[in-house]
Amino acid sequence: MKKYTYFLYLLPLVIILIFLMPYILPAEKLSDVSTTGGFILKDQIWEGEIYIKKNLNTPFSAVVRIMPGTKINVAKSVKLTFNGKLIATGAVDNPIRFTSIESKPNPGDWEGIYVNGADSILDNVQIGYAENDVVINAKKAAVKNGFFHSAETCLTYNTNTVLENNRFKDCETNEKNINN
Repeated sequence: MKKYTYFLYLLPLVIILIFLMPYILPAEKLSDVSTTGGFILKDQIWEGEIYIKKNLNTPFSAVVRIMPGTKINVAKSVKLTFNGKLIATGAVDNPIRFTSIESKPNPGDWEGIYVNGADSILDNVQIGYAENDVVINAKKAAVKNGFFHSAETCLTYNTNTVLENNRFKDCETNEKNINN
């Protein structure tokens, strides 16, 4: 009986620690990582060349920052879901690139990027060869200076998304507002 009593006292503490983990732990830096994916519990900074070989998911409290020039290679049928904040700010001469891991990529190789976290930013990004390059369902987000290509739907967004200076190539549907 005492074993269960301790368990009942510890369970709320464990739940609170899991919830607070992204706020307590410093951001993890990923650079030229051979593989990542799964559930990310704390803030991360990505740079160099990243390979994502399984579905990726972040909690609402995590922030993923992607540095200029980073290339993210995504495996077949993989979905990237950012429930927390995604800050992907490239530069005109050094964009961030999301692409298929395949040596001969085709539209629909990977599932796409799903952004649900408020205040997310995609600026100077190039995204291609996904089924749906980017789906924005955040309360507030910005997509600027992007180049989206080789997808069924290149950019799906809601009315709270700021769109500026985005270009499209080889998309069945360039832009789609999910509120219409």
